Amino acid sequence: MTTVLLLTCDGAAREADVESKLVMEALTSYGIASTMAPWSSRSLLDIDADLVLIRSTWDYTQRLDEFLAVLDQLTAPIANPLPIVEWNAHKGYLTELAAAGVPIVPTAVIAAGKRETLTLPSF
Repeated sequence: MTTVLLLTCDGAAREADVESKLVMEALTSYGIASTMAPWSSRSLLDIDADLVLIRSTWDYTQRLDEFLAVLDQLTAPIANPLPIVEWNAHKGYLTELAAAGVPIVPTAVIAAGKRETLTLPSF
């Protein structure tokens, strides 16, 4: 049987993740097993899965290097390949999309540690 691993974050935020539970119910209706685990779990690499879905990993930004290292160690394919996740981890990718003509929400990229006053247009 196919098994899908849904990556989440630790703690209370994980319990509030109603959408992942709905995804798991939908997978079950198609005969696909699923399990949810925090990306930072020490036992994560022991989970036998055929596919990994990055779901509610809301705390990854606080430990980005560790998060990316964990993803790199997974043996199952990730629905969003690692190079895409790495590209997407810094929101500067939005300016690349805009330059390619893709509509995005108003975005400003500010260098780390720099203070700026923003005035973004309404949308």
